[in-house]
Amino acid sequence: MIGESFQHGLLPGARSAPLVELVTEHQRAPVREIGHGPRLKPLVSVVVTTYQHAPFVAQCLDSILAQQFDADFEILVGEDDSDDQTRAICLDYAARFPERIRLFLHDPANKIRIHGIATGRFNLTYLLSRARGEFICLCEGDDYWRDPGKLRKQVGALRAAPEAVMVFTNSIILRNDEPSGELFLAPGQQRDIDREELATGARIPTQSIMFRNVFATQPVPADFFRAFNGDSFLFSHLSCFGVAKYLGTVVPCAYRIHQGGMWSALDEERRMMLAIDTKRIVRRLHGSAPIQRRLDEGIFRITVSLAKLHLAHGDLHKAARAAWQLLVLLFKQPRLYSMLIGSKLRNRLHGLAGRAGHAQN
Repeated sequence: MIGESFQHGLLPGARSAPLVELVTEHQRAPVREIGHGPRLKPLVSVVVTTYQHAPFVAQCLDSILAQQFDADFEILVGEDDSDDQTRAICLDYAARFPERIRLFLHDPANKIRIHGIATGRFNLTYLLSRARGEFICLCEGDDYWRDPGKLRKQVGALRAAPEAVMVFTNSIILRNDEPSGELFLAPGQQRDIDREELATGARIPTQSIMFRNVFATQPVPADFFRAFNGDSFLFSHLSCFGVAKYLGTVVPCAYRIHQGGMWSALDEERRMMLAIDTKRIVRRLHGSAPIQRRLDEGIFRITVSLAKLHLAHGDLHKAARAAWQLLVLLFKQPRLYSMLIGSKLRNRLHGLAGRAGHAQN
């Protein structure tokens, strides 16, 4: 299955290379590795990125250590130079569980900035490049698992479905450290996902996934270091290797929304602009016309929402720029107009175009 990599094909000019090579290119300072000697190759690598998670990271690590799993698994913890007690907590866990935890202490010089925002992308990709398991799970330090059988159930599901590159489950949403009663996935989203949807914007709770370690043998697009929405880029990259299976037998994980979250701290306008930019970058991954069409439609819809937001805030100049971007998209790709027929988007676009012309005058 992994031999079918990049079935959609990178567009001309899009560079790919082994992940270790790309990580090395971005590394500016040493990464300190804490006390893990050679061991037998684990079946699963659990990747935990953590930054400013002192109130949460112990619960995250405890939930992974509690896994009832007959095979060997490793926990790779990347501590990204927090200034709270996160690093001390991670050091304590690494000292108490040296047979399980591999701790990597990062230097701020290695942080990758995307659109001026410091990200944890180097931390994540460094851990992925060091993962030795056949399968990889992700869980950020402010999230946690609620099913001690998660690893066992997900490994079994992937082994039973050679066409799948990933399995995932649902998550509950915690707001201000309290269960909100919300699920990450609505009933209609609790289903398998085909390659096209996985490539273009599937809704998947990242802390719930397990995927095949394609990074061990396959090149990685260099654009992984440029796309702000790393989850979206990762899922799109994985779509080149298979489908995603929903596993409803796993107790939902926990996804925590709090003020310290990087995405939560951004305003709505910045989120939309970053989402548009990520879709444009992801588009370079795929030579498939249907996938490119779906991504173009996504860019168009978000741009319409962005123009509406500017109008709601009374910023006619920004609304005008967004409206002209929509017109340029329609001029270059007339098929997008089919999205407008019989929909509210058509009237919105006409209104925006009129206001844009007024603002330009």
